[in-house]
Amino acid sequence: MDRRSFIKLASLTGLSVVAPTAFAGGDIGTNRSTSFDPYTGPLLLSFQASGGWETRFHCNPKLMLSANEGNPRSHVTASEKIGDIEFAAEWPDEFFGGRGLEITEFYRKHAQRMTVINGIDQMTNGHDEGRTHTATGTLNMGNPTLGALMAGTKDASLPMAYLAFGGVTETAGVVARTRAANIDVLARVAYPELSDPNNPDSTFQPQPVLDMITSAQEERDQAVLAQQGLPRFKNSVNRLYSARAGSDELRKLQDYLPENIEGGILGQIQVALAAYQAGLCVSAELSMGGFDTHGNSDTAAVDRLTQLFAALDFAYESATELGIMDKVMITAGSDFSRTLGYNGGQGADHWPVGSVIAMGARIPENRLIGASDDNNRALGINPDLTVNTTNTTRKVTPADVHHTLRKALGVDDGEIAYMFPLSADGEPLDLFA
Repeated sequence: MDRRSFIKLASLTGLSVVAPTAFAGGDIGTNRSTSFDPYTGPLLLSFQASGGWETRFHCNPKLMLSANEGNPRSHVTASEKIGDIEFAAEWPDEFFGGRGLEITEFYRKHAQRMTVINGIDQMTNGHDEGRTHTATGTLNMGNPTLGALMAGTKDASLPMAYLAFGGVTETAGVVARTRAANIDVLARVAYPELSDPNNPDSTFQPQPVLDMITSAQEERDQAVLAQQGLPRFKNSVNRLYSARAGSDELRKLQDYLPENIEGGILGQIQVALAAYQAGLCVSAELSMGGFDTHGNSDTAAVDRLTQLFAALDFAYESATELGIMDKVMITAGSDFSRTLGYNGGQGADHWPVGSVIAMGARIPENRLIGASDDNNRALGINPDLTVNTTNTTRKVTPADVHHTLRKALGVDDGEIAYMFPLSADGEPLDLFA
């Protein structure tokens, strides 16, 4: 292998393959590497801000009412509006040291290409439930994330169809999960004939012997399958065959990895984009923790938001440079938001109202949907998507968000979508209508 070695990636991003559990069917060999068509559909990059992000500091600004407030609800002193998108814009140096300006610059740069959904009723202030609701569109456990559902619908047979670097990564068995852990495992899956994945000459056997082994494996698999009449067993053999044959496809990844791999979440973005370019990836789950800021929110929350928005900008710029941004949808959300005002530790506690931001392919540009009131309570939404302040009006829910994104991605009416329906207060709304 060349400079783009998998071992180098191991220390930077961490990746391993979980054995396939996706649905498969048909005769053995239908999912073989040689039959894969490179995937060229939309790519979903889902960012999870784990812990409950401070929406008042960015997409749902709640301002300091007076300089004389004893315990202000926020230290943000002004907002800015570009088209429909309003965002926090002024940050006193004594509280933020200028860090918040980087968040402001992100919105100034991207507001014209974004959709912001505010006032989402998360229906919980518990972390696990909130993360699950945001990632899957339902509070019920055991449902696939949007990324998993999309990958399972588009092409579950791809070797890296669903990349899961952290956060909620439930697949419900509809697709194999390529999970963050140790990329050295992936290297050995891609090069099972090598004792050292970094050394192309370290084969266990001469090539003629390897060819004989491969032929014998194929004949054995066909013979085993012919003896079985149970569909479940046939599917298991198909999945085993697909996992073995997919190693050739995994090797394509190295051809698209950049010369320099960044650390942390930036490196994960690079791997996801490279896997998509190689035709191997449909969606990726990216997660950043540290948003549960019960103490010192003005520093801790803004620091994490600054890093998150730097990652979102990096994803956009990288995809643009690669010429694939017209295929990439980027979404970001969190467990919920946080209370206005400050607790005894100058932090903020859990609040069951959320926000989601999105940009890129199939996302309406410069659009604001939903709202919360001055106390950050979710406001209602009418069928025509206008805000309604009456108490009896239904709120925007994560089910609405997922229904909308499923439809935008073209995975709203397939077999897997029917297996995992979304529930809401009435029929889910298409927020992009």
